[in-house]
Amino acid sequence: MENGGDGMSEPATYLELFGELVKALHNGGPPEGTLPSHYGDWREHAKVLLDIYEESGASGAAAAWRAWCADSKDLLEIYEPRKDYVLEDLRDILSATEWLWQGWLPRGYLTMLVAESGIGKSWFCLELARPILTGTGWPDQTPNETRGCVLYADTEASQALTLERADTLGLPTGKIRIPSPGGDILAPLKIDTQEGWSELEYQIDTYKPELVIVDSLSGSHGGDENSAEIRGLLFNLAELARNKQIALLVTHHLRKKSALDGAKIDLGRIRGNTAIAQFARLIFAIDSPDLLDNRQKRLYVVKSNLAEFPKDIGYMVTSEGIAYGDAPEPPSSETQGERATRLLIEWLSEGAVESAVVKHRAERAGISKRTLDRAKDELAIVHGRVGKTYFWAFEESQLRQLRQVRQDSQGG
Repeated sequence: MENGGDGMSEPATYLELFGELVKALHNGGPPEGTLPSHYGDWREHAKVLLDIYEESGASGAAAAWRAWCADSKDLLEIYEPRKDYVLEDLRDILSATEWLWQGWLPRGYLTMLVAESGIGKSWFCLELARPILTGTGWPDQTPNETRGCVLYADTEASQALTLERADTLGLPTGKIRIPSPGGDILAPLKIDTQEGWSELEYQIDTYKPELVIVDSLSGSHGGDENSAEIRGLLFNLAELARNKQIALLVTHHLRKKSALDGAKIDLGRIRGNTAIAQFARLIFAIDSPDLLDNRQKRLYVVKSNLAEFPKDIGYMVTSEGIAYGDAPEPPSSETQGERATRLLIEWLSEGAVESAVVKHRAERAGISKRTLDRAKDELAIVHGRVGKTYFWAFEESQLRQLRQVRQDSQGG
């Protein structure tokens, strides 16, 4: 510490500053001008601190002084010198990834469940509460050692339907906590408001749920999911999961499937801003690969920064609950139209091809002109000409989408 030339050393930390203040108070107060200017109006706090000191000792007065300093960012910056870190320092506050459900539900990270509307996301989210509430195993038959409560935040004003589904599944509804913003049990949770966010934190801090489910992302805020504002909301959710070390699952919808999309859901199908997929460290999806039997569901991971992809899981919702088994596969038979679509994507994925070449390939593959033209129209393929040569090609935006789909499917 250096002497300021006024007979009083300037302290380096708030604790030393507090010590100087206490000594000054016991001596009747410091002379005018001897305290650093960062004290502010210290006389407003002096008697309060001294009373606390005499009543509860130095620890109580130090706590009061700490609270005083906390009100002033300048004081904390000046009297609590900056500490710089290296990556190794994270080891003291972070641990290796812990799993609520190995490979599917990590603690401390934001996880997302994506599917088309009406596929049964909410049913499955409720079913995920069963192992925690009753001690049964997970859907892949791995044992479960966690018991506790679950926080289920319905953001789409469908509480009656949620209750009905929980009863159908035979879940102990007395262990499923629901948020009540403003004390209203029917109020949907809006986490982009101070009231909604405070309610979410209150429920987590008070009841320590093993799993927090927000169903769904689109209903949890009043903004545009295509805007950059969604980044802040998702960052807050990811930070909440990390700070509370909870398994946090958020459901979200998909955009409409196009002819360029693959047989499985990928990151390119997620609706809204690309940041939606960025902040979730694990994303899994539900689909029905057999369009003729949509009772058969398939559950699989489409993104994981934390572990290898687990094996796909199949399930079916029955009158008695959810029955698990092997993941269903798409029907092996391929229609001529589907084959024409697949081949056109394959042929044109690298750029334009002469129309005569395309038609020749289709003829050799046994695809009729009518089927080929129908697939061309469905894919919105452009028929253009350069000089005297005609070409078939995708629009540039379609090519980018196709390449992104392939990259995602390859884990790029």
